[in-house]
Formats: sequence, structure tokens, C-alpha cells
Amino acid sequence: MTQVLENCEVGDLVTIKPHEFRAYGRKKEVLIDLTHMKKICLEMPKGSAEKMVSSKVLDRLAKINYQDKIGFQLTPKTKKIIKFLERSTLNDITANEEAMRHLIGRGIGLTPSGDDFLMGFTMVLMSIDMGKLWTRQLQGAVDNRTTDISIAYYRALLDFTVSSPYMDLLEGIFSSDDMLLDESIERIKGYGHTSGYDSLYGIYTGIIRGRIY
Repeated sequence: MTQVLENCEVGDLVTIKPHEFRAYGRKKEVLIDLTHMKKICLEMPKGSAEKMVSSKVLDRLAKINYQDKIGFQLTPKTKKIIKFLERSTLNDITANEEAMRHLIGRGIGLTPSGDDFLMGFTMVLMSIDMGKLWTRQLQGAVDNRTTDISIAYYRALLDFTVSSPYMDLLEGIFSSDDMLLDESIERIKGYGHTSGYDSLYGIYTGIIRGRIY
């Protein structure tokens, strides 16, 4: 990555093949051999709503002071939308669209905080097989409303792919592994400036909804 950052700029051509990563930097071409890199499965773990709710994750997440940690302001409208997400069946297309429109691209960061929140929330629903209408709507809502990086993360998520700390968090929940749960939460907290806390707030909101439905 040091070579890439030193020699490449946004817009430079990149090719990725099974055995190599090649960046045609304006200063220097960078070639990285992928032959010996370890492959990790990042397919989202799945389980039941009952198992998620009965785990200790909700107690842990409830202790976080989100208002001081997240990257978007909890305005009256934002609070209203979060309350809607906690309590709704998510079968109202118009209400879903309003929530998405308010949160997609909202806040700071390369992945805006509203996106991190929505991805955490949606990850919970997908992992317990809930909110299928919501997920389908989200798939069509993100393009051109946020950053390219966020869009890439949304697409990966909607393809049931998540990064390793979130895999570990879900594994910890569904296997009742408290140590893995604690370790993964701490790792997620360290993501970006506020991204980790934003996504944990979304996960917390999603689990509250899963508890109701």
C-alpha cells in the first residue's frame, strides 16, 4: 500500500487478476504478487433472531455513548427515523425510502456516517433473514447518493459479504463466544474516525428491531 500511495493517483488504471494486482501509476507501475496471499472467506454468518437477542451483545452495545462517538448529528428528524427503524415492520415502501434518503451519504468520512449506520443495521437484518423488502429497496437506493467507497461496501454487503471484524462479531453472537464478541467490538470501535461507532449504532438498532419482531 505504501508503494501504491506513493506512486498512484485517483483515476490511474488498476488491473486485478487471481495472481496479481497491478497499478499503472503516473510515477511508477506497481506490481503486487498475490500468489502466496492467504484467502479468507468473508461470507456473512447467519443465525436466528432468538439466538441474537439471547446473546449478550445487546447489553454490551447499550453501554456505548453513541451521541458522543458517531459522525452524524442526532437531530429530531434523525431520532425519529432511528425510532422508526427500531419499531417498524419495514414493509412501508414510502417510509423506508424516506429513512434511506435521510441517512444515505449523511455525515462525515470516506464512508459517510449515515452509510455506516445503515450498513450495520442492514447486516443484522440479513444475518437473521429479516427485512427482505428493506434490503431490496436499499439495493436500488444507494447509487449516486454517496461516495464510491460506500457504494462498494453496500454492494459487498448486499452480496452477503462483510469484513472480518463483522464476521467475528456475528460468529460471536451466534456461537455465544463472549471473548470473540468483546474482541470484535473493540476492533470495530477502532475503524476510521467514527465509522466503527456509526456501524455499531446501526447494529444496536437492528438488534432492537430483531428483538421486537
